[in-house]
Amino acid sequence: MMIAENKAAEDTFREKNIIIGTAGHIDHGKTTLISALTGTDTDRLKEEQERGISIDLGFTGLELTESIKAGIVDVPGHEKFVKNMLAGAGGVDLALLVIAADEGIMAQTREHLAILELLQVEYGVVVITKIDLVEEDWLELVIEDCREQLEDTFLAEAPIVTVSGTTGENLPELKETLARVAMQIPGKDKDANPYLPVDRVFTLSGFGTVVTGTLVRGSLNKGQTIMIYPGKEEARIRSLQVHNDQREEVFPGERVGINLAGIDLEQIERGDVLAEPESLLTTSRLDARVKLLSSAPLVLEQGTRIRFHIGAREVLGRVYMIDKEEVLPGEKALVQYRLEEEVVSRYLENYVIRRYSPMITIGGGKIIENSPPRRKMKDKEVIRELEIKENGTPDERILLTLELAARPLKLPALIARTNLSEKELREILTQLENEDKVIELARYQKPSWLAKKTHCQLVDEIKEIISDYHKSYPLRPGIGKEELRSRLEVKLVNTELNQLLEDLAAAAVIKEQENYVALPDFEVEFTGKMAELKRELLTLYKRDLFSPPNLAELPEIIFKEQNFSKELKEENILEEIVLALERQGQLVRITEELYFATEALKKAEELLLNYFSGQDSIELSDFRDLLDSSRKYALPLLEYFDEQNLTRREGDQRYPGKVLADKL
Repeated sequence: MMIAENKAAEDTFREKNIIIGTAGHIDHGKTTLISALTGTDTDRLKEEQERGISIDLGFTGLELTESIKAGIVDVPGHEKFVKNMLAGAGGVDLALLVIAADEGIMAQTREHLAILELLQVEYGVVVITKIDLVEEDWLELVIEDCREQLEDTFLAEAPIVTVSGTTGENLPELKETLARVAMQIPGKDKDANPYLPVDRVFTLSGFGTVVTGTLVRGSLNKGQTIMIYPGKEEARIRSLQVHNDQREEVFPGERVGINLAGIDLEQIERGDVLAEPESLLTTSRLDARVKLLSSAPLVLEQGTRIRFHIGAREVLGRVYMIDKEEVLPGEKALVQYRLEEEVVSRYLENYVIRRYSPMITIGGGKIIENSPPRRKMKDKEVIRELEIKENGTPDERILLTLELAARPLKLPALIARTNLSEKELREILTQLENEDKVIELARYQKPSWLAKKTHCQLVDEIKEIISDYHKSYPLRPGIGKEELRSRLEVKLVNTELNQLLEDLAAAAVIKEQENYVALPDFEVEFTGKMAELKRELLTLYKRDLFSPPNLAELPEIIFKEQNFSKELKEENILEEIVLALERQGQLVRITEELYFATEALKKAEELLLNYFSGQDSIELSDFRDLLDSSRKYALPLLEYFDEQNLTRREGDQRYPGKVLADKL
């Protein structure tokens, strides 16, 4: 089928960008083939050109049709450079498996193929190169052998094209085949959160720091501020380039060169990720699904040391089992990776693990959870949660994320935990609100969300805390809001708690009195011994109007004179009763330890009014005599009157303050 006959199909995929990645054994002609297809030699390093082998990643572009543009990542084939191959394989959409006609499938062909399968590349073309070096009969045998060896792989039904990169034979057929396969590849979401793993970092004179990578998802714009993870350094995009073309905006599936402003070369390295600020979580722990290759020469056990490859990054770490005690070759399992450095990842991002030593590829899989707590083996609840996160719909994942969170989550936190875009999140959260599955807290702050299940548990917890508080402190009007907040398992900020309490008060679940929260039917009552103590205290304060005891003296006076139990003394119940009487307005706190009966203050005010009716001012000694008390009580009472604006001090004299002056 000719390309010209597929105009309708091209329209469906207009402006599609894909990444083609080479794979294959060393010296099977990958770089020669790409050079013949594109006219670009991807061996950019002097050592590569001198030795005739690819050492690091090479990049170029190819226009397959007017509507399909391909970026090509040429990877090294030598076993020593598999690490570099992995750095470029993460964003590959279409694999170009290169097999030399004179050698057939070799060791690195198999390892590269295994890596592509672990990274779940779904589309590919098999290219048999160097056909100018073999006879036709031999070529037919090689084709037949390749088809047999690829039978159980994702390339089982892939087209096989025979070419010569040296003579150019069949190159047009290869390009046409690539275009036909590319049409089958789904388009990428440019509205998703941008995510670009960095695979090259260098400087250009007059420009500064430049990075390259494959934009896996989302779009980037010139002038945009981005964050470099995991170090969380911010930088501005000074300019964008795609295969030497300057661009204002770049899209997923494109190979991008980015000139960064505000960042030095030593602040960024291969394996870092460019994304929107605060859109990702940095972590040294990841929960994942792993598949161990059937050819893996080991069993994964608790604590097995591995080399962990994600995006363009390699990190050492250990693997810990979640749903099994060990993973045998060919088996799948849920595991947690505990890494020696921090990384970032996307939800369901593919990764590869290699043996620590000797370095061979042993398995890989998909990331399920970023920054999880340490997991225990065979925890049924954890296994259930991870299976929902692995296979659930976006709304199921969001709901579970909210249910597991220790606090209500705002949009940035949800974006970082789910990797969904803000638009997707808002739509799903609105749907979940309409279904009464989440609660939005937005009355006094930027919105945060709480799972309805968590909300119900929180309401029960609030009622229980308040009830227990009433039992412990029956003479207090309720628990203070800040103390209530500090006791809750779900961590709320003040604005979130205020909205929650207002709603509960409106529903008559609780009642609020100033900064106190109580159950709706709760009232302070003095009963039994507390009622007796209350009477004794009021009698004492009213008897000694202007020479009352301080708090420290009360126990000795009350418990010495009256027959009250030792337990009441130890429970510090007297102070509780004093505080209750203060709230009821029967006692007034003058200092931290000194209270006066309300009648005492009224009497003192009357005495002052009578005194000032004939005098302009009063001294402390005169006030002491007026009360028939001592300096110990007169001074703090007079200072209290100063604070209340009943009196006004000038030197040693007190004059009527505004309150008394208005009554004279």
